[in-house]
Amino acid sequence: MFPSLFSAYPFVNAGQVNAVAIAGKERVAVLPNIPTLAELGVKGVEVEQWYAFFAPAKTPSHIIQTLNKALNEVLQEKEVVDKFVAQGAYVRTSTPQDLHNLVSNEVQKWSNVVKTANLKTD
Repeated sequence: MFPSLFSAYPFVNAGQVNAVAIAGKERVAVLPNIPTLAELGVKGVEVEQWYAFFAPAKTPSHIIQTLNKALNEVLQEKEVVDKFVAQGAYVRTSTPQDLHNLVSNEVQKWSNVVKTANLKTD
């Protein structure tokens, strides 16, 4: 199965499941001996789980900027970062434009996967 590391790590850490590979671009600090899929010869699979904070459409820019600044400040606090890292995640702060670019790239990436695999909805 391909759970998120953030979800699976407590079970891996407790010895309840075995991690075989990391689907991201690089190994993760909490499981340094677990190779990436690319290292195992499975090329073209780079999946990273990410979380983001979204606001309703048409939220005024100054509110978006205020929220982004506050969130980035929290995500730079050592205690917060340490909790994420201890669970197998990492923290990356960004801007609203960075998030827009990420979402656009993800939509394009997964649209191509759906098209290539000829997936259809019922």
